[in-house]
Parts: sequence; structure tokens; C-alpha cells
Amino acid sequence: MRRLTPILALSILCSATALAQRADWPTFHYDNARRGNSPAAFETCAFEEAWRFNLGEHTWRYSKGTSVWSASPVIADVDGRTMLFIGAYNHNLYGLDAATGEELWRLTTGGRLNAPPAFGVADGRPMVFIGSGDRSMYAADAATGQKLWQHETMPWSYTVGLSAPTAPLVTQLNGRTVVVVGFWNSDRRSLRTVQRSDIIVFDAKTGDLIWRRKVADTPITTPALLDVDGMPQIIVGAEDGRVFGLDLRSGDEQWSFTSGHAVTAAPMAATLGEQPAVFVGDRWGMVTCVSARSGAPIWEAKTGHEVKSTPALTHVDGRPKIYVGSSDRYLYCIDAKTSRTLWRYQTGKFVVSSPLVVDVAGKPAVIFSSLDNRLYVRDALSGQKIWDFETGDMLWPYETRGASLWSSPAVADVNGDPLLFFGSYDGNLYAFKAVPKCYAEETGADTQDGSRRSALLLYGPPALSLGLLLASFLILLGRREETRPED
Repeated sequence: MRRLTPILALSILCSATALAQRADWPTFHYDNARRGNSPAAFETCAFEEAWRFNLGEHTWRYSKGTSVWSASPVIADVDGRTMLFIGAYNHNLYGLDAATGEELWRLTTGGRLNAPPAFGVADGRPMVFIGSGDRSMYAADAATGQKLWQHETMPWSYTVGLSAPTAPLVTQLNGRTVVVVGFWNSDRRSLRTVQRSDIIVFDAKTGDLIWRRKVADTPITTPALLDVDGMPQIIVGAEDGRVFGLDLRSGDEQWSFTSGHAVTAAPMAATLGEQPAVFVGDRWGMVTCVSARSGAPIWEAKTGHEVKSTPALTHVDGRPKIYVGSSDRYLYCIDAKTSRTLWRYQTGKFVVSSPLVVDVAGKPAVIFSSLDNRLYVRDALSGQKIWDFETGDMLWPYETRGASLWSSPAVADVNGDPLLFFGSYDGNLYAFKAVPKCYAEETGADTQDGSRRSALLLYGPPALSLGLLLASFLILLGRREETRPED
């Protein structure tokens, strides 16, 4: 870890462009700034399953980059009913009753849905927007699932290749509701191959193209949105290592920053004192805070492996902190003012989900998942255990490390009570509610010095093997004594 520029004053003024109608969790990582900080609050620190929704028969084989669910659900109030929207690898966008998990509708697209949808209201009509692997952007009526428009971002051909859309965001531009999304498309033509990423802005109501700009040859991240000195700015990263800011009104580049490695996780945007800033992780394991005015780095903090997680931001104990996962199996709590790692929690596998922060029993808690089949709730100040949930095994017997965009948890109020939602790679979408009694047992917090669970993960298997070997030796020794001839 090294600090590049001191921050003299710090206050978090998280910016998110106002939507036409407020929703509980309207877009990836809660808001357009991707801060992951929900205003919902759980009264107790114990949870139980409220419902689960299963995808049904599993018939599709794994291919590189495929995840089970889109990277996060979206929750919104639609005509007095709280609804949840989520895509899946089976090409379907689902609309569910958020209180019961009942399927209300589904919209079938022409490709897998890895990136999450976004909710918005255009001309008084609640709508859901999602990008599909068939190179198309879709808009659906949120109440019925009726397809309202589809825009193909690259024409089909016999040589057309992979397509990777980002999560969209919905905002206002020049008095109308617009949808901002990124698409990476490819074509394997023998004489002239195509690999390009574009940021595209659509009219949300009609699907008409407002502007389109090529920003990279490599896949790009989900964009964030931040007001910078009165200018709405789209912030996006790319696998070529660049992070850049674009003017929402024109697409003109305002600044760029080059990271030491590929950037695959969506950036998170906030204001530090009077400094608009971006927090972003890269494949080298570096988390960097960058000025959204100039692209100059403010500070860096190093994790032990690739960061595919979008940081969550909040104030805890009077100080601003970010929470971010790493493929070194840890969730990190980093002081947003000094870049110092305050604690870290070790799981059994890669932490590639994007954490969220929410109040649990009157205290801020961080919720995240790991590829060890667990959903975690931890005290945001200390990292102490609050609650765990173990899901089933992955649908596929293997994965391509770092290639898939696994789902992250979301929280929203449903009929006055908060629910925690998580799309697991076991094929189930889970909803959890708080129960009156908190767990009394405590296993200890994981810090940089490790914890009981970390020690068990590290030393348990070899200790067990040594014990079995010693037991086998003693049994063999006893048998030899029994069969030894008497003198």
C-alpha cells in the first residue's frame, strides 16, 4: 500500500442522478454512483429464509464467462406492488413478486443475461432495461413483461462472435429519460476482425439512439455516473487498463487514468471534500482512488489478488470507509481517507461479489458472498460475525477463474419490511428476512492476523491428515504386537 496524494478534508457526498421515480434498489449496486449503501434497516441480526425461486431444469452447459444469474437483482415499486427483476443464463428476464417469489412474467431474449437490469420510469410508464448476449438492448413493461423495444447494437452475420453488455443506468438528459449502457461486440471475419466497446445512450421511451461512442477495443465495465462541477459524467473502466470520464451530454472524453492492469469491476463514484473521485480495482489487486476532474491518482491500496468487486462506501464510527472483495479470499475494509486497511475477513474462496452496507440491529453491517458457497453478514466496524448462510453447489462442475460475473446481494424494503436477496450459482434466488432473535455464539472476527475460521481453513486439513497418519501407524504397531510370537 502506498499513498500518492494526501486528502486534507473528506466528506462523502455520494451523487446519484435523480430517477423519475424512486425505487428501493433500481440499478446495480443500489444507485447510479454504484455506492452499495442501502437506506433499509434490519431490526435484528438473525435471518431466515423467506422464499426461494428456482430456475427449474438445468440443461445448458457451462461456457467461459457464463454466470447463473445476472450480476444483481433490481427491486422497484410497480403500481403498488414491490417487484424484483433479474436475468439468467437461460436467456430469460424474470419479473417476480418480491414479497413471495412468485413469477409474474418472463421475457425471453436471444442470449444469456450476465449483466443486471435497471429500472426506470419513462413518460409515466415503469420500465425495465437489460442488455443481452445477442448484441441487443431490451426494454420491457415492468408490470407485464411486454417487450416495448429492442435495439441491435451490431448486425448479425455468420462470423459474429461474443457480445458482453454492461449493466445499464437510467437518468435524465435534456428533460427526457435516457438509458446509458456499454456493449462489447466482436466479429471473427477472416480479413478484418472486429472487437470494439461502445458507450450508447438511448431514449428510454422509444429506444431511439441519442449518441454512441467507441471507447475501447476490449470489454468495458458497467458505467457509473457522478456530477462533476455541474457536469454529469459517465465513468467507465476497460480491460486495457484505462479508466475514463465522459460528458453525458456529448460523449466527449474529459479525463483518463491508466491502471497497472485490466479493470473489470464497475467503478464507484463519490465526492471527497470538494474533490469528485472514483474508486476502482484492477486485476493486479490494486484499489485506486482517482480524481474525477483530472484522472490523477489520489491513493492506492494493495490486496493480494485480482479485484472484480465494486467497492461499497459508507461512514462507520465517524469515518468514511470502503469495502471491497478480492480473489485472495478476503473482504477488505479500507479507510477512504488514508487508504489504510482497517481489517480484512478471510473466506474459503474468491470474493468476487460486490458488497453492500446496511443497518443490522442498529449498527452498520457489510453483506457479501464468496465462491465458497456462503453468504456473509459482518459487522462493518470490526468484521465480527453476525450471520452466515450456506447455499448449494455450483450448477457446473468447474468454472473458468475470473471469467464469470457472479451475482451480488441486494436489499430493499418490501411491504414495510426489509428483505435480503441473493442469486446463488446453485440455481436458486434466495430471499431472507430478519427474525426476532440474534445469534449469541461468536466465532471471532477475522483481521489481518487471521481468525479461528481462517486458522481452521489453513491448518485443519493438514492437521487432520497428520492425525489419520498417526492413528494408522499406532493401529499397525498394535497389530504387530498382537501377532509377535511368544518367547
